[in-house]
Amino acid sequence: MIDGASHAQFGDYGPQPGDNTPTIGHDDARKHISDASRSFLDSLSH
Repeated sequence: MIDGASHAQFGDYGPQPGDNTPTIGHDDARKHISDASRSFLDSLSH
């Protein structure tokens, strides 16, 4: 979970029904998503 992000910020396909209004910007959300994804992938290689 990325605090402040909305479902639509995990892709590039626009707002989705039931999404809340994000409280962080698109660039911040993408950075947090990328960092979390990288950490997950790094954990698989150990």
